[in-house]
Amino acid sequence: MPEKTAFMDLSYSITREMQSSAIIISMIVNLDMYVVQILYSWRQDWLVSVFFFLSAIGETVVMVAVTLIVAAALFFWLKERAMSVGLLATMATSTLITYALKHAVARTRPDMLYQAYAETGFSFPSGHSSAAAAFFGFFAYIAWKKMSPGPRRGAVVALATLYVLLMAFGRVYLDVHYLSDVLVGLAVGICSAFIGAIVFRWLRSHKAEPVRLNLTEET
Repeated sequence: MPEKTAFMDLSYSITREMQSSAIIISMIVNLDMYVVQILYSWRQDWLVSVFFFLSAIGETVVMVAVTLIVAAALFFWLKERAMSVGLLATMATSTLITYALKHAVARTRPDMLYQAYAETGFSFPSGHSSAAAAFFGFFAYIAWKKMSPGPRRGAVVALATLYVLLMAFGRVYLDVHYLSDVLVGLAVGICSAFIGAIVFRWLRSHKAEPVRLNLTEET
């Protein structure tokens, strides 16, 4: 009898958890659709053009090319090898997690009726958002650590944050992603930047860099 009671309690707990999860998922889906419909009704041609441009420069091929060029410049030209490896670790982590989640969840994109342009692939999470948050999040961290406190450092971090937020909002505004897609994409990117920062700090602590970037403000 004790075993049967324990089993029944466990089954009841699992059922309650599943019901709670279903309610939460339903709320998220309803919110996603509400945001899609609201932004669709607010759509302006000039904003579509702006966010389409941002989406174009945030494409995977472009981000991969930019990452490799910047990493190569850091490694071979500026001799900032720890920074280069940290950047590569950041973007590799972001790409792998995003790819895995996209194929594990396999969520379809918003209906073509709402999309500003036809986008292919799975929707969750947003690859544009995760890549932007990872890339600029990593360099925001570098700027914060290497630049002297002051308006220049604050401006660099603020501009990086603004770009990331505009990229994420643009994906929702164009209705090629749901709100939850970009929120999770941002979380993936931030976590990836954090991992890249750990790699950067570990490498810097184990081997001194032969050349330092001069990012301090003049006094």
